Amino acid sequence: MHASTYLALQAVTGLGTFPSVFAKNVILPIPGGALQLGTTTAVLTDHSRPSWINDTSPRALPISVFYPVGYAPCSGGYLSEYVPQIVSDFENKYFELYGVLAEIDYAAFKSQMYHTCSGGKNNNGYPLLIFSPGYERTRLLYGALAQAVAKAGYVVVTIDHPYDADIIQYPSGKVITTAHETNLTDAELVAVRVEDVSFILDQLSDKKIARKLVPYNIDTSKVGMYGHSAGGAAAANALIFELDSSVALTLTDQSSSPLLSSEMTNLSSSLVKKGIHTSAMTALTRPGHYSVHGMKSYRLMARPTRRLVISRFWFTSRDWEIRGMRARL
Repeated sequence: MHASTYLALQAVTGLGTFPSVFAKNVILPIPGGALQLGTTTAVLTDHSRPSWINDTSPRALPISVFYPVGYAPCSGGYLSEYVPQIVSDFENKYFELYGVLAEIDYAAFKSQMYHTCSGGKNNNGYPLLIFSPGYERTRLLYGALAQAVAKAGYVVVTIDHPYDADIIQYPSGKVITTAHETNLTDAELVAVRVEDVSFILDQLSDKKIARKLVPYNIDTSKVGMYGHSAGGAAAANALIFELDSSVALTLTDQSSSPLLSSEMTNLSSSLVKKGIHTSAMTALTRPGHYSVHGMKSYRLMARPTRRLVISRFWFTSRDWEIRGMRARL
């Protein structure tokens, strides 16, 4: 079983252990602090790059944004779905192969969101975190985790990578699935993700675009990134090559190791030839080793002010030591 499948199964198992769920709306509590959240989704399109090798349309990147709106009492409450029905049906068939929650309707799960709260902190005081999912996984499977992190006081943006994610449904109804029958190496796939992240950050730096997503300014001077499996490799390399962030965290398990910069070197010419990459990269790393919560982890010092933590364990937002992460931001 691929690492991203393993951890994604753990994530969805956390939704419950019911033999079947038929209710239309199952409101799941969001773990974490007293902060209340809002959410929105959007598709940001990079017209400078094609969607994929065999798809020349502009690369359209779906994102979900989870952001604090303050403390109760709140108004303008609404329910946010975790996944649309077509994605739920697709994932159900996939997870059924592993005997996990085969009869759960993931589209039934909702979370309580709000537009405004009287104890709001509507300013740019919340650091920005960007999330990249595991190999052949949709960002939507990580929504509960993203909400828990946002509750700790972050604006969290999760990204789907077209033709890498197992399934994406666009607002128009168009559906695309994984297309890895190409000659791209793992390192090249990660490089594409890094370019996706760089583009998203550029878009969020535009206040006109950002204010359509979040009702206050997003502070893009305080940026961190976390990712699972291949998304963790993207976080590592974004820290090195693209982002002016100070911290990144990757999630792996015993069956995988992140793809670090030594494997990302000299990819530019290869990706340019394949028509999906435009920026140059150079490697600059100093790997080291240390322990977090008794588990083996690895620290990569990309630049003197930047830190990468590679963590081989499933976690809650508390395990992250998020306050320390915020201090780095």
